[in-house]
Amino acid sequence: MFASVSNGTVRQPPASGRALTMKTLCRERGLSQIAFSRSVLPVLVACGLLLALGGCNGGPKPPPLAVVTGRVTLDGKPLPKGVVVFHPDRFKGTTGPTGAGEIDQNGRYLIRTAGRNGALVGWHVITVEAFDNTIEGNPSIVSRKYRRPDMSILKSEVKAGIENVIDLPLVSNP
Repeated sequence: MFASVSNGTVRQPPASGRALTMKTLCRERGLSQIAFSRSVLPVLVACGLLLALGGCNGGPKPPPLAVVTGRVTLDGKPLPKGVVVFHPDRFKGTTGPTGAGEIDQNGRYLIRTAGRNGALVGWHVITVEAFDNTIEGNPSIVSRKYRRPDMSILKSEVKAGIENVIDLPLVSNP
């Protein structure tokens, strides 16, 4: 049994080991069960409803995404490895998490954002990064005009409700 606290004093449950019931509590406090039900019960119900309804929202709504795929080429040939990143363009009103996708051996990519397929709906600055692992130092094989968000010349709008196919034809010297 647990002890109860009332007016700053700790009271032990009855020595008989009987559990404190609503009837016992009401008798001790000089209340009828009806008065107790009318005064305390509505408060308990209201608290329960608030707790239940507070959990119904499930937290913040994830941002709207749209599927984005495409093909990356360098000087007309598929780029066989690398990463494509879609950076929301805040200057055009798009804010939120970036999306990224790995480039496969055929130059194809699929963007994923926050663990889901797609990129934020809106405008993006796109960057591409790929390294040559066969050369010491692993130099980048794409121009910095494609690698850095502040310099990238790749920009595109992701539209809601459609599969956005955004091909990225890169050249060695843009």
